[in-house]
Amino acid sequence: MPHLLTRWDVALDVERFVLAALAAAHRPGLEPAVVSAVRLSDLPAPADTDRATTVALMRELLDEEGSDVAVAALAGHVMREVGRSISSL
Repeated sequence: MPHLLTRWDVALDVERFVLAALAAAHRPGLEPAVVSAVRLSDLPAPADTDRATTVALMRELLDEEGSDVAVAALAGHVMREVGRSISSL
């Protein structure tokens, strides 16, 4: 995971989205410096959209306030977002 996050500055939006989701889902096993590399403010997330909900779940998990339910919800949101991104290519 730390190696993947080194690409943050050159990654496409969908790549950043997936990297953030992976970091959020694996938060307990990551060093604080790795978690701080995830800049959620770099992810466009218009209010009242699925993406905004997903980014809020990522923030919750990265702040160590998440639960297994939040991880499961995050997985569903990420899969939908990635599917939309791929279909728009």
